[in-house]
Amino acid sequence: MNVEEKKARKFEFIRKRFTESAFTELALFDRNAQSLVNVVRLEMMVHDKLERKEIETGLSDELLLEVKQFLYIDALAKIMMLIEGLLAMSDAISDPGKGYAKISEAMISYRDPSILKFISRFRAKQVDLWKLAGLPALEKLPITAQEAADLKVAFQESVTVFEEFLTIVVNFYECNMIPYNKFKHGLSLIAGMQLKDPQQRTVAHVLTALERTSKGRIPSCTCYQTTERLVPPDIGWFNTLCFVPSPQREKYESIINSLLSAISFIAGNHILYALNCGEDYFPLKMGPDGTPVPFLLLPKNSLFLAEYGKKQIEPIIKKVVANTNYSQKTTINFIVTITDEKMRKILECFREHASALIWSSEAASGSATVTVTS
Repeated sequence: MNVEEKKARKFEFIRKRFTESAFTELALFDRNAQSLVNVVRLEMMVHDKLERKEIETGLSDELLLEVKQFLYIDALAKIMMLIEGLLAMSDAISDPGKGYAKISEAMISYRDPSILKFISRFRAKQVDLWKLAGLPALEKLPITAQEAADLKVAFQESVTVFEEFLTIVVNFYECNMIPYNKFKHGLSLIAGMQLKDPQQRTVAHVLTALERTSKGRIPSCTCYQTTERLVPPDIGWFNTLCFVPSPQREKYESIINSLLSAISFIAGNHILYALNCGEDYFPLKMGPDGTPVPFLLLPKNSLFLAEYGKKQIEPIIKKVVANTNYSQKTTINFIVTITDEKMRKILECFREHASALIWSSEAASGSATVTVTS
């Protein structure tokens, strides 16, 4: 199928085979992930300005320390939210029993079991990473057998880097689940605690999360296991402590970059699959000048980043890209018909509750439409 045929048939393919809900959910998640990461970076900037006393708050040093700690635990929570979305999306895409039609449902109402199920399958090497990453089937590409063999090496390198990104993200998620959950539920957090080194020379201020884990279950990332009770025997409150220091900016940036790369690689490649009617395509992303450029996750020592490798692979990439449909004008149209009566109710809710909900019993014909056009 040539690129003009793909452009003509893509909407039919999206509607019948891929589903507009999957297309919309992937596009929204990819776009909103970047916005949420920008919020995290802004929160870290505010944190640093508070550290340097560049913002006058009027708070005492003790209260300001608590505010700064809650500021970075809020940033941590946003990163964890994005990771949960990524893992829920990954579970839906990689589960043979779900498919594209289940992506939107999986991401709108995911629960811990689906996330933990994916982590378990990922750890056990039971996830088809080529499929999850949305890389094209080599046999569908308009290239020779030798060119396919050369390109396979580059794609396999991308799969390896993609797996490394997922590993980094999963490890971070498992190690920060306790403070994240306590931030969401119950606020069992103690701000402003001090940890001193054995020589009593330096002090680290930490936020401490209190958790009670099941008897005999060792939490992920436990650094020390004690046989002594953390609370008196007659108080069944907590048996687990998690200390959270001030964020290391480099560590957070590493997590964020791995997270965004994994999200964009998955979402972008599967959207390309849809735009190309499930046929041949090459991974692309928007370049700084607004034009699509090849998008592979290659290690720094990759042969394909060296001059010889570039000469070997670039002609193959150009051949595939030439027949890849990458529509910059694709638009998601979300339209809701709101009657005057509904609008009056909505405005009343704005005044009373600061938000408004519309719920459907699905008994009548639809008043909302979602379409993908160009």
